[in-house]
Amino acid sequence: MRLPQPFLYALLASAPVFASPHAMAPLDTRAFATAASGALVPGGIVPNFRLTDHRGVTRELYYDTTAKATVLVFTSAGSARAVQTAAALRALRARFSASDVIIWQIDSGAGTLRAAVAAEQTLTNNDTPVLLDDAQLVATELGVTRELETFVIGAVPFSFIAYRGPLDNADPASLAAPTDNFAAEAVAAVLAGRTPAQPGVPMSAVAPFLDLLPAPSINYATDVAPVVLRRCVSCHSPGNIAPHSYAKFDDLATRASSVRASLLQKRMSPWHADPQFGAFANELGATPAEIATVHAWARAGAPRGT
Repeated sequence: MRLPQPFLYALLASAPVFASPHAMAPLDTRAFATAASGALVPGGIVPNFRLTDHRGVTRELYYDTTAKATVLVFTSAGSARAVQTAAALRALRARFSASDVIIWQIDSGAGTLRAAVAAEQTLTNNDTPVLLDDAQLVATELGVTRELETFVIGAVPFSFIAYRGPLDNADPASLAAPTDNFAAEAVAAVLAGRTPAQPGVPMSAVAPFLDLLPAPSINYATDVAPVVLRRCVSCHSPGNIAPHSYAKFDDLATRASSVRASLLQKRMSPWHADPQFGAFANELGATPAEIATVHAWARAGAPRGT
């Protein structure tokens, strides 16, 4: 399928408008500052992000400003504990009002298919939205490596981490039910205006690892410039639709934090056609691998290379 060029440019120009009717969230440099020191810990700030769930619905962390807490649970399609996880999330949902607490699963597996996730959610009677972190940006920003690592975060913006650790104390090596629900207890504390009794609980050494790609060794000259030429300069060049030019290294390096935020919030690249419903011959969207490359470069401090 090929979109007519005038329609294509109109789609690009209108993309930021339909992505969110709310005012654009501020650039969360404080979140980036805490993330630069390594994996985020309780008290740290989760940067804003936007992902599409297994039903095709877009979800943005800083969008719903009325919720008092958000729970993020990192899961993997095909997990041996899918049934137990579904039961734990149903119990969590039943305990707290949906208007007060948002609960999301996040699947950062490489190549996870939306249809496979949807089938598993139906099979396990789990109606929790599963957000597909296909470029693994959210897992990277939060420093997550294992299944069922859970974050309880406060109201937005900015989202301070109240709890980080396993969803509960269930043994990852068995299918036993939990006896202590860490995340639920943390949510109850946040809603009551208290600091959780256990703000940080270590992940079990036998908890399964997420299917994450290795962190790249990256620089602009070798890795990023080809992506910029392929995906960005058609708009980011003099006389074209984008507000600034990406003609040279300094153009991007001086905007590294903005680039990082734009990738997390899917403002760039502004291509919102859903690949599940067809392939477009003149597609302008970057691939998950390209997005991950530019994000890793911006997060690493924008190294130039030779």
